[in-house]
Amino acid sequence: MYICSGLLDPRLPAQQLHDVNFRLPQNIITAVASAGIRVVTFGTAMERTLTSNPYVQSKLLLSQFVESAGGSDFSPAHIRIHTLYGSAEPSPFMFLGQIMSALRASTPFEMTQGRQLREYHHVLDDAVAIKSMVDNHAEGIIELSHGMPVSLGDLAKAIFKAFDKTHLLRLGALPEPTQENFGHVFERPEALDGIAFRDSIESVVDYMKKQITA
Repeated sequence: MYICSGLLDPRLPAQQLHDVNFRLPQNIITAVASAGIRVVTFGTAMERTLTSNPYVQSKLLLSQFVESAGGSDFSPAHIRIHTLYGSAEPSPFMFLGQIMSALRASTPFEMTQGRQLREYHHVLDDAVAIKSMVDNHAEGIIELSHGMPVSLGDLAKAIFKAFDKTHLLRLGALPEPTQENFGHVFERPEALDGIAFRDSIESVVDYMKKQITA
């Protein structure tokens, strides 16, 4: 059983994030345990780095519960994923969604220096990776990382250049965040050997072009 429900916006009330992102999957895992049903939940790679974020806190609680529920033939798995793209339009509060709004309106896009590191994963690549890990009976906490991060600054520059709108990009207009991933590179787990992932910048730019012209 895959539990894919979840709230992503950290601006939502903390209790709402807690109820949907932690209590709901916790209740399902507890309810189906005696029936021998294996459960797969999903979290975020930011559980390691952005612990002050209320969205991340709710997912971290879930991962801790999954770890404590292990030890049986039907131990749950908690897959920590990175930023997804490639299907629907990005959410307005996400980095790509904010860039898309600026491009459409031809308004300045203010950001930090962009030193933050992120892994961007095409949703179809992650679907293949998840199926492979589940088929191989992965359990516990699993990092779905390809190990090829990009800086937000490099990604933004590539996107604005592709639309010939580099004059809208305001690097350094916002202060640097106090808690961020500026240097950690996630290791690609052995469970993902043989799984192909697209080049992040090239593929994200192509995705943004398709969304803008859709």
